[in-house]
Amino acid sequence: MHSSSLSQWALVSSLAVLAVLTSRVAAAQIDDELCVFSDRISILGEPTPISIAQRDGLLFASNREDELVIYNIDDPQNVTRVGIVPYTPYALFPYAPISIVPDGDELYITTYGVGLEVFDISDPANPAQLALITFGSSPFIETQGGTISGDMLYLADARDLYTFDITNPASPMFMAETSLPLVISYPELAVVGDHLYAAGYQLAVYDISSPHAPTLVNTLTTPANAWDCIAHPNGLYVANSTEGLLLYDLTDPASPEIINTLALPAGAGSIAAQGSTLAVASTQNTLHTVDVSAPLAPEIVRTTKTDRWHNQLALRSGYIFGGGFVSATGMVTYKAEGPPPPQPIIYESGAPGELFAIAQQGNLFFRATDQHGIQIYDISDPENTNLLSAYGDTFDYTALAVVGNFMLTTEYSYGFRVVDIADPSSPVRLSGNFGEQFDQIQTSGGRAYVTDRGDGPYELDLTNPASPIVLKNPDYRLRVADFAMQGTTAYIIQDDRVPEILVYDLADPLMPSIVGQIVAIDIYDFNNEDITDIAVRGDRVYLADEEGLLWIIDVSDLSATEQYVWPVYIDDFFREITIEGDTMVLSGAGMDTRVYNFDEQGRPFWLTTVGATNDTILTRIKGQSILGASDNAISVIDLGGPCAPDCPADTNGDGSVTPADFSAWVAAFNAQAPACDQNNDGSCSPADFSAWVANYNAGC
Repeated sequence: MHSSSLSQWALVSSLAVLAVLTSRVAAAQIDDELCVFSDRISILGEPTPISIAQRDGLLFASNREDELVIYNIDDPQNVTRVGIVPYTPYALFPYAPISIVPDGDELYITTYGVGLEVFDISDPANPAQLALITFGSSPFIETQGGTISGDMLYLADARDLYTFDITNPASPMFMAETSLPLVISYPELAVVGDHLYAAGYQLAVYDISSPHAPTLVNTLTTPANAWDCIAHPNGLYVANSTEGLLLYDLTDPASPEIINTLALPAGAGSIAAQGSTLAVASTQNTLHTVDVSAPLAPEIVRTTKTDRWHNQLALRSGYIFGGGFVSATGMVTYKAEGPPPPQPIIYESGAPGELFAIAQQGNLFFRATDQHGIQIYDISDPENTNLLSAYGDTFDYTALAVVGNFMLTTEYSYGFRVVDIADPSSPVRLSGNFGEQFDQIQTSGGRAYVTDRGDGPYELDLTNPASPIVLKNPDYRLRVADFAMQGTTAYIIQDDRVPEILVYDLADPLMPSIVGQIVAIDIYDFNNEDITDIAVRGDRVYLADEEGLLWIIDVSDLSATEQYVWPVYIDDFFREITIEGDTMVLSGAGMDTRVYNFDEQGRPFWLTTVGATNDTILTRIKGQSILGASDNAISVIDLGGPCAPDCPADTNGDGSVTPADFSAWVAAFNAQAPACDQNNDGSCSPADFSAWVANYNAGC
């Protein structure tokens, strides 16, 4: 911002608007959105983008529902669908396009098993196919990177660089297939002048002065892995997996040299640019906004946690759009500018002990460990959690539940017990035990459902929790590895290595019946590991497995026997699912805890990621807080209250718009303070006076 004096100009201008100001006093409106979520926008109802590309105000995104959608992103806060590209899917396996390259009124895409398609997108609402050709003799090419230089289109897969002449977009000509160096695989491509750069593990340089016949002229060994590259007026930026953001000088384009390294703690995996602003994503779920106006002194101006590695990025009007094959569900955009929102507040306390189970009711939190039995905490003051008691004569609890003033416990040694916690500082065991080696318990609709060594479930009437009545003994033919209850319906995993959902109606304890049995078939045939948790919400069942995958299974049609599912990768350490109303929390020892909401179709969309000091294994949800427990502590994670109002005219920050804010704006102008910049052009000038008046009259 430049400096100038307001003095007499401000006084004269103030007289011109004083009548307007004295008549307007408006209280600022508070947004009820939690402030911790305010640096991103979840676009409800839109599936997760896999591959993305941008042209002017349009975003092209293939998604997990096998669509290629065109969005209008001129206003990133109000993204709208414009059209759907009618690409040709591979008949044996619907597979969304991966390479998406827009160029003027044309869009070039590749689809495995089909080849290269060209579409006329002059009317984005009605894309029309212009051409479909194969890569030489084979359509079974899975390209990733793509770029256009003049009349040439370059694409690359794991082994080769492909060249097409697109002088006539309606009739592209396949020109060449050039082998990539062995150290290059699935590269991203960038062109500067007569040279093409391919970043995929290492960095390869091709001479394309004869555009139909690219010639390899250099292969550069980069620190660790090069994942992405973009051409920029500053040179060539390369995303490096450990070093961060590398800037190469292209004075000698065949032998680029690193002239600057911006170290990023989690490295860099992908890059997008708009002017002197770069968006850089790490492979460990972090997104940075970098100012590169000084090429040799880049500055990180904003850092945001994400729920995924966005291996493709687009930057538009101060917002970042991300795609990613390995990703969670939902479409999210991120703010690239301005201060980040406050981070969740984490309060931790408690003594170490191997965690077995947790429960929560009101301001009481229950944690069972091998060292301390069941610890009961008062968490009404998160900053000062109070251990009320430690209950237990055994230390092998497997599950806990709380109903009213009663705690239900299951134990390997003593089966099922009921404990009176009317006075939580002095719990009293009421019932004798029954059963052996109980391992799970669920409560629903005044009943408890308990499994015994994988058999079951028992069904107990909790009308009088102090003296539960057994309504149904376990069906010993029915093995239960894990289960979740919704009303009187049990969703059962019988074999924890098979994602098969057995739907069991328990409304009549004397006549339980199997009403559905759905096998989820992994669309990519991953080598699935043990199922570690199950949860249900409406007509969706959610599974966690030991590969860190989240399975989302539609159980609305119980007559179905199979359903193809695309498991969502969350984290290598993801194991546990907690759902309460419209909120889902995913957790596991060794990973940051992630918070989601659901759209109208039951698809989770990510809200925030929370990193606790101690690994959070099990969680519960309480209002705007997450209650977590680990082998080391309990955690109360406060997600925060509403955001402060976005009201630029409230220059003095007192929560209302009054004539006093004009004086505060004049002071901000003379001090060249950020509050002066009312039109967000990055400078402080007399034009901001008119902008302030407009903001004032618009209110808050």
